[in-house]
Amino acid sequence: HYQTKGDKVTSVKIFNVPAYLAHQDVTVEIEGLGEITVDVAYGGNYYVIVDPQENYAGLEHYSPDEILMLSPKVRTAVSKAVECIHPNDPTVCGVSHVLWTGKPTQEGATARNAVF
Repeated sequence: HYQTKGDKVTSVKIFNVPAYLAHQDVTVEIEGLGEITVDVAYGGNYYVIVDPQENYAGLEHYSPDEILMLSPKVRTAVSKAVECIHPNDPTVCGVSHVLWTGKPTQEGATARNAVF
């Protein structure tokens, strides 16, 4: 379900599995970035969330190729640092995605992210 105002979508409602924060403030060392602190959330898959910080200036400062190169390194490092196993279904396990965030680059936008 969604709502619009003019030609802009203003609200979206979706139904999905319950989501939760699995791990907060996980610090890992990433070749090419240095030490970063991330969160891990579940919403159908386990996602590492990388917000701007000292060694990661934000999505707008990296090319897609750079993010593509860094993503497997982040997944591997976080998988070694914390265990991600769904509490109700142990077959759902492991980090599968990295969500990189940054400042919006278009007027009127409130967020910017890319998932690899």
